[in-house]
Amino acid sequence: MKVDEAFDTIDERISPTSSQAATAAKRVAHFTEILEGLGPGVKVVPSGSWARGTSLGPIHDVDLIVVFPADQQPTWGNGSGTAQEALDHVQQAIKSHLSERYGFSYVWDTEPRNHVVKCRLDGKFVIDEILFPGFAVEVMPAIRDGSALRVPEAHDRQWATVDPEYLIAETARRQREWPHYTALVRLLKHWAKEHPELGFSSLAMEVLALKCIPRPPLFGSMSRAEALRGFFTAAAAQIMKGVRDPSGRCGEIEPGIKRRKARGEFLKMADLAANAVEWEKSGHEFGDDIAIHFLRKIFGKRFPRPSRDWSDYLIDLWWAEMHRTGPEFRDAPHDWNQRFQHSEGPHEAREPPPGQGRTGGDSPDEGPQGPRGGPEDGPKWGPNGGPTDRPGGGFPGANPAGPWSSGAPRNPTRPTEGGPQSGGRGHREAGQPRVSSVARSGGVSLGNPGGHRKGVPTASPVYAPAAPRPDDPAG
Repeated sequence: MKVDEAFDTIDERISPTSSQAATAAKRVAHFTEILEGLGPGVKVVPSGSWARGTSLGPIHDVDLIVVFPADQQPTWGNGSGTAQEALDHVQQAIKSHLSERYGFSYVWDTEPRNHVVKCRLDGKFVIDEILFPGFAVEVMPAIRDGSALRVPEAHDRQWATVDPEYLIAETARRQREWPHYTALVRLLKHWAKEHPELGFSSLAMEVLALKCIPRPPLFGSMSRAEALRGFFTAAAAQIMKGVRDPSGRCGEIEPGIKRRKARGEFLKMADLAANAVEWEKSGHEFGDDIAIHFLRKIFGKRFPRPSRDWSDYLIDLWWAEMHRTGPEFRDAPHDWNQRFQHSEGPHEAREPPPGQGRTGGDSPDEGPQGPRGGPEDGPKWGPNGGPTDRPGGGFPGANPAGPWSSGAPRNPTRPTEGGPQSGGRGHREAGQPRVSSVARSGGVSLGNPGGHRKGVPTASPVYAPAAPRPDDPAG
């Protein structure tokens, strides 16, 4: 299975079915017909995820805004008592007109809330001990105020200025720029639904997606895995600033989000998405399967399974093998004579094996260099292949794991956690793949950030390091 096929499959699983969409459209049409008949100039504006095309299945409710002309309701939009009055007016109109047209059983219940009148069209029912809330239409009265709307807040006995049409228009524009935008928003909403402990509402995740999903390059393409990597990387920083109304009308949307916890999850997901991107682009025989393996770690069991299941350890070895058999590995010196010839500084050449002095004699004691292969009055060579006066026995340009690793240059496109010449852990930007001990021995690891299984070697058995000298303490 290709990565694009896996994304298409998960989108089909989490999207509303055609019958659910048809039912919702039919009921929206019924409400629109009744509400626009309340007076001249009354308009119904679809709102919410239904209007933006980002609904998750099954559809339990749709949102409608009924916009009244200001001259028809001159007292609305201001005043302490008119907010509840507007909600009551809409509730009575729905109950009377819909009942006359479609019968009393069409609307099972109506309930005024803070901003909307919730109309339940089906009673609650239970199937296999699961409670289904039925279908509901939420209707919000409003007065037009320029490009924005004035809507009631019954709890505070006032009117608020909002602009839900801005998010609808921006979502449509992003969909035109990149055809996978709304599908990716649905997938991120599904992810948030699977992590209720973070406190994301559906609207908050859509607004964060609008802010953090990258735009495709002007003269190029962007895969969905790349968009995920970009989203989680940007969201890890953005979430600490809060999720605010993109139209600038309402301030923060969801104050209850656990920001620090969400940031930690976003960083983890950015690492997994980065791994998926690298494997999708790797050209490896099983690259798509392994990319799906990492994407399934992000989205859980509803994401399609790869054609084959791989252990993280095996993925590590494959990645190390791929990056140690490229041109930079093939062109690197692999025997002692070549390594000595390629040295560029007084301490960069490795000590020759036992029995070969630096002058080409049969004994390390031959020649003017002395018994340790260096000047008698110079620094002694440390156990890790470098002079003892260098930290850790290292030497310039050497692999920090010591002289007995592969000697292959590190992949310049794959930064390690501590930098290209460090063997320890250091600063790592969000979205960069984690690196395990394979990376610190010449390869790069992606699949097992926490370390390898006990008793399993961390170097590829296909490209094992050279055997150590008998007198080398590191061996």
